[in-house]
Amino acid sequence: MLIKLLNSLPSNNINTITRTNANRLVKRTKCAVIVVPQCLPLKPNKLEGSLLINKPISQQQRTFISQHNGFTFIDLIFTLAILTLLFGFALPSFNQFIDRQKIATQVSQFKYLLQNARKQAILEKSKITVCPTDDQLKCNNNWSDGFMAFIDLNENRQKDKSESMIYVQNLNHPQLSLKFKAFGYRNSFQWHQTGITNHQNGTFLFCWKNKPELARALIISKAGRMRHSQDSNQDGIQEDANDKNLHCK
Repeated sequence: MLIKLLNSLPSNNINTITRTNANRLVKRTKCAVIVVPQCLPLKPNKLEGSLLINKPISQQQRTFISQHNGFTFIDLIFTLAILTLLFGFALPSFNQFIDRQKIATQVSQFKYLLQNARKQAILEKSKITVCPTDDQLKCNNNWSDGFMAFIDLNENRQKDKSESMIYVQNLNHPQLSLKFKAFGYRNSFQWHQTGITNHQNGTFLFCWKNKPELARALIISKAGRMRHSQDSNQDGIQEDANDKNLHCK
């Protein structure tokens, strides 16, 4: 087939070259790359020993290729400007998402610690007191300093030397504040040995950067049931036990 194809070509358009790895001659047209650089390179066919004969590139094709070869400096500047605008719009939303994840983690961790203290009250058959502290020795009135839980043998809501510590926890961010709003005692929270609160129901309020839209609450009933605050009216601010928006100030 190759010989028939080459014999059909005009004799003045054929040159012969010697292939290095064969003793036979292979005929090529002048459109081969080694003869005329403006032509497309010859590509080997799937069939061994055969060659495809390429056509020259027209001037219109050369112009199209030269005009669509990569990006210009103006294209690059325009693309960077668009990316900068998109990043500027997305950055505040991304930061707010990170803040929500951080405060949600703090609330979940605090809930876990309260549940652990309740479990210890049942196992030890003693009252467990949870109170704020800044030195891990005595209770104070600022929940944002951190908190501790201990077995309160004499039920005085203060840790004595003979009383065992259950855990101590600090808040992990300086812009996070914690308050306890409840009836009766607000400087401490106490679990009864039966697993209910010691006549306390209230709300632990977590505030992040004093932004009400980032405020979260852990609501505790007298029976010891804990639940997270929800945004039931979809106004962007979650509500407390009385269905009122959380306030951080």
